[in-house]
Amino acid sequence: MADALGAQGFTVTAPDLRGHGDSPRASRYAAADYAADVRALRERWDLVVGHSLGGLVAVHAALDPDWTARLVLLDPAVELPDSDVERYTELNVQEVVRPQDPEALLAANPQWHPEDARLKFLAVLATSPFVAERTMRDNAPWHYLPDVGALPVPTLILGADPAVGAVFGPDLGDVVAAANAGIEYRVVPNAGHSVHRDAPEDVLEAIAAWVG
Repeated sequence: MADALGAQGFTVTAPDLRGHGDSPRASRYAAADYAADVRALRERWDLVVGHSLGGLVAVHAALDPDWTARLVLLDPAVELPDSDVERYTELNVQEVVRPQDPEALLAANPQWHPEDARLKFLAVLATSPFVAERTMRDNAPWHYLPDVGALPVPTLILGADPAVGAVFGPDLGDVVAAANAGIEYRVVPNAGHSVHRDAPEDVLEAIAAWVG
């Protein structure tokens, strides 16, 4: 993704969020805390792309209209039923406690690039069960759809295919697109939650066409 965006003329920055990669650990993992961290990196971006939790963080940061000119959200984790929070908490913690090695990830996701599987494995090793659990609990209840609808910048939402497993499905996409004329929502066919790993060419083409 970074290579392709760079070829389009972008200079790409991919930050480690707090508690992830080489970034410092913390005691709080609320979206507002994550957003404060990424706001401190730079005052103004031409384009921000956020996936899953990164989508939630980007939404919080982009409520400041001066932070980015445009926003792309990849199956963002912004709205979860209360009944699903515990299930997702356990799934996220277990992903860290029992990480799948690259071979297992590729077996489960044969459409991924091998480097995606290796980097996903290393990323899981670079965080902790505490970070996974606190990120879920510090942001509950997960009802941030009104914030998406209130975004003050042009926004493209690329949701996963509901037939494969979408966190941000057409029911949510239709709500925010109807509430905000600056939001465009599309489904990426045959792509699961990791839309950028499942269908990188489709995601890149959609971003390029939208940016113009």
